[in-house]
Amino acid sequence: MVWYADGSIEVAANGQVATGTGTVFLKNVRVGDGITIEGSAAQHEVTNIASDTQLAFAPPFAGPAGAGKAYRIVPTQGYVKEAADRLWAITQSLGGFATSQNLQSIAQLEGQAGQVLRFKSPGEIEAILLGTASAKNATSSATDKTPDRAMLTGLGGWMGDIPSGGLSDLDDRTIRGWRYVTETTVGAKPAGLTYGIVNTFGSLDDVVVQELYSVSGAAGATLSRYYRQTYGSGAWGAWVQSMRSDAIEGGSNANGRYVKFPDGTLICSHTPPTVVVSPAVAPGSSTPLYSTAFPAEFVSPPTCISSGSTAANAENTLIATIIPQEYNGTSGWATAFLVVGSVALGRLTRSHLAIGRWK
Repeated sequence: MVWYADGSIEVAANGQVATGTGTVFLKNVRVGDGITIEGSAAQHEVTNIASDTQLAFAPPFAGPAGAGKAYRIVPTQGYVKEAADRLWAITQSLGGFATSQNLQSIAQLEGQAGQVLRFKSPGEIEAILLGTASAKNATSSATDKTPDRAMLTGLGGWMGDIPSGGLSDLDDRTIRGWRYVTETTVGAKPAGLTYGIVNTFGSLDDVVVQELYSVSGAAGATLSRYYRQTYGSGAWGAWVQSMRSDAIEGGSNANGRYVKFPDGTLICSHTPPTVVVSPAVAPGSSTPLYSTAFPAEFVSPPTCISSGSTAANAENTLIATIIPQEYNGTSGWATAFLVVGSVALGRLTRSHLAIGRWK
């Protein structure tokens, strides 16, 4: 081991402090080391190291005072033994963990990007390579669409509850994931829908699809499923109602009741309120043409059947004859009735049925 002797020191007669010039005591000297000083044959022991340029020693310097004196630090074995004792204490505290296999696993981490240590079993570790997700930043909110981020559980309804609060605008294509639709949500909704749950997804703002489930009330059961989409046009397409292949869907509105079957069959029925016929229609004459919209949309003209009756006289039961024999395409019933009997018709109750296809 090379004895440290950089720079020079200044000491006082009978002094016990050495002030250095060009010295680095903190790094190169230890308490307990020996020090020899020019002008004295005695060897002194370092008792304290205050800084890189000052240390204390004992016994006092017996030579003449002066600056620029040469010196030499004589290392001792004391600190080597202390270091060995400390290393032994560390290995004892590690116990069975300090096996050659575990130490090899630690050594494998050197120079390896993306590797960490993990416990395979109690007291046994291994180096493993982290997946790409470990280096991703997490999304900051339910509307964070920053590329290359990992989505936190619950944001957008993924593996968690749908974010609370209703969607403000159903036509907003920039919002992704599941959201609630409420009575305050603006934008184009399917006809008759007030509450629902919508999932908006896509790759770009103008390549977007929405899937919407209507519910009966703020916390009711699912009634219908709809979807719509846009492909770079900058505008949404129309809502299209769909259903599961094993489902039968039914509902009602102001225009009557309807039932949709998985094979595409649609049956609509409606009994409008009784109307007053004025002027009364004499026997053998026909009523005015009455038009009523279907409660659900057909994709092609359905087959329609209508009947009518009057509560004024039981004898004036009407024959359900359509005059003329046509109707308003896919939009609704258009029916006139021929009055049969001996009493003029003053009140009319109609019943309608239409059978066709919804898809």
